[in-house]
Amino acid sequence: MCYNCGCGIPTDDHGKGHAGVDPGGKAITDKTFEAAGIAFGMQTYTSKINTRDLLNRTV
Repeated sequence: MCYNCGCGIPTDDHGKGHAGVDPGGKAITDKTFEAAGIAFGMQTYTSKINTRDLLNRTV
């Protein structure tokens, strides 16, 4: 959930489920980026880079 709360643990969903992976999951975690990458036929790293780039343009 590091991507939501800033805890620094990108694998911990804090009991809220992994968004895009678990039914009703709310925490954005490394599993979220992995699932997104698979869905679009890209590497997890690329999914993260694309997300970062979009955030940099919209924040």
